[in-house]
Amino acid sequence: MKNIFKSSLLLACGVLMLTACSDDNDSNPTLLKPATFTLNTPAYSTAGIDLQTSQTVNFTWSQPDYGFPAATEYELQISKDGNYTVSVAQAAADETGETMPNYTNIANVYQNCNAAVPATEIANALMQFYKWSDGELPEEVTFYARASAVTKGTEKIYSNNVQVTVKPYYVELSDAPIVLWYMVGDCFVNDKNEGWKNESGGIGKGLTPLLPKVGAEFEKTTGLGTLEYTGYFPAGAQFKFVQVPGSWDTQMNYTNGDNLPDYITDEDNDNHNVGVSEEGYYTITMDTKNNKFTIAKYEGTVKTFAQIFMPGDHNEWDITAAINPMLQKGEVHQWFVTDFTLAKAAGVKFMDGTSSWDVNWGAADFPYGIGTQGGANIPVKAGTYDVYFNDISGVYYFIEK
Repeated sequence: MKNIFKSSLLLACGVLMLTACSDDNDSNPTLLKPATFTLNTPAYSTAGIDLQTSQTVNFTWSQPDYGFPAATEYELQISKDGNYTVSVAQAAADETGETMPNYTNIANVYQNCNAAVPATEIANALMQFYKWSDGELPEEVTFYARASAVTKGTEKIYSNNVQVTVKPYYVELSDAPIVLWYMVGDCFVNDKNEGWKNESGGIGKGLTPLLPKVGAEFEKTTGLGTLEYTGYFPAGAQFKFVQVPGSWDTQMNYTNGDNLPDYITDEDNDNHNVGVSEEGYYTITMDTKNNKFTIAKYEGTVKTFAQIFMPGDHNEWDITAAINPMLQKGEVHQWFVTDFTLAKAAGVKFMDGTSSWDVNWGAADFPYGIGTQGGANIPVKAGTYDVYFNDISGVYYFIEK
C-alpha cells in the first residue's frame, strides 16, 4: 500500500512538471529559423501595367515561419534578370561606367506583409538596368522581385523570385524624379486651410517634403539616406509620413522611433500618426535606410518672415519674385517655387525682401546645401527646377525636372 501511494505521488508530480513545462513553452515559444518564405505572385504580373499612368506597384507575402507571430522587418529588391549580384549603388561607384547593375533595393522598410512601391521608382530602376535611349523602349519588359525578412535573433532570409511584366517609360537618368518623403496632417494645410489633404502633384497644397540632410548620405533615385525638416508645430497637431503624393499606400510608422521623448504624442496608433504635446520648433530626422525617425526640439533662435525672395543673375538681382510658403497652421518656415527655369547658369541667393541685404542666405554648394548669412552665391546650372528653402535651417534644394 505504501508503494502504491509513493507511485501515485511520483506520477502526480510528473504530471505537474509536464504541465508546468507545457505552460512555460506556451509563454516562451521556440524561435524557428526558416530558410525562406513566400512572396506571392501578383494578380497583375502578366498584365503589363503602365508605369507612367500608375502610382504604385503592389506586392504581398507571407510571414516566415518563426514559430510564432514575430515583429519582422521586410525589404524588397527588384532585378533585371533574377540575379542579385551587382546593385545600382555598386555600379554607380564605378567611375569607368563599365559596371552594369542587375538589381536595386526599394527605398523602404515594411513591418506588414505588403508593400506599395512607387511606380516611378521601378521606372528609374529599369532605366538604370537597360540605359535605353529615348524612342528605343520596348513596349513591355519583365523584371523580377524578391523580399527579405529579418527578426530579432535571426539572420536575414530571402523569398522566392516573382516575375512581373510592365510597360516602361523613358526617364532621363540625370533628371530622374527624386524620391522624397512628405508630411501631411493637421498642421500642413491647403489653400482652403484644410489639413490632411494628400493630393497628387499637390506640393504646397497640403504636403511638405523632408529634404536631404546636408553632409549625410542620400541617394536621390532610391530615396535611401537621411532626410530632415525643421519647423513650427502647434500643440496637439497630428501628422504622418507618406512617400507618394496622392497615395496613402506607403507610410512610415511612428512606432519605429526608439525611446520617443515625453513631448511626442502617439494616441492614434492605428493610423500611424504622430504629434507633439508642446508647441514649438522641432527637427524631424528620417533615416529611410533603417526605417526610423527622431523628433527633437530645436533650440536655436527663430525669426518669422512675411516673404522670402530668390534674386540672382537671372533677374539682375532685382527683388521682385517672392517664393511661396508651404501652407501651414501657425508659423511658416519652408518655402518653394516650381518650374524655376534658367537658360544659362546663374548665381542666386535667398533673402527676406528688404533692400538692405541685411538678411540673406547663400552657399557655394549645388544642388543642395545649407545657406548661411552672407554666404556665397549659389551656383545654379542651366535647367528647370523645383526649389525648396527652409529659413530656420537654411537648407535648400534645387530639384531638376
